[in-house]
Amino acid sequence: MAQLSMKRVGDVPAPAKQMKMKRVGDVPQAKPAPFNSFEAILAEVENAQRVGFSDGMWSPHDSPEGGTDTIGYGHKLTAEDVSSGRFKDGISDEDAIALFREDIEKHRDIVRKDVKDFDQMPQKYQDVLTNIAFNVGSVKENKWPSLLKAMRAGDDSIVRKEMVTSFVDPKGVRQPLKTRAKKIADAAGLE
Repeated sequence: MAQLSMKRVGDVPAPAKQMKMKRVGDVPQAKPAPFNSFEAILAEVENAQRVGFSDGMWSPHDSPEGGTDTIGYGHKLTAEDVSSGRFKDGISDEDAIALFREDIEKHRDIVRKDVKDFDQMPQKYQDVLTNIAFNVGSVKENKWPSLLKAMRAGDDSIVRKEMVTSFVDPKGVRQPLKTRAKKIADAAGLE
């Protein structure tokens, strides 16, 4: 008589050795959901060339704007990240996506503190403001008055003009990020 192999409820086969998975208890975590349109464009403008990505892993790389390194989809390493060595050996794409989404939420929360009516604004304006905070750190009312006035008036053409951020190149010249602004505006659905 053949011996039956019975599995208990909750038994999950071990992942193949070549698979790199985070585990919670004995159950592998699901792959992250695909990017929504805003996340996809923000990921593209943050790291279109996928700098630091090789063999399914993200490694820290020099940040174009200087300072600490960047990893994944635009995550600027903090002093704590660097001192802890948390990213020293790199991270998987799934971890980079999770970190990216945490960063987006962190910057949405920053904007919520900076802009009193953020949650009452249409999603397209919330996305624009989140992009600005992701890029420059915050969106203070007194630093972006024309942009916020245009948003409150529902004037997409002025929003498109006012949402352009910039960086200072190695020669000390301020360079507007017009392509970034256009891609974010289009993805957010600005007219």
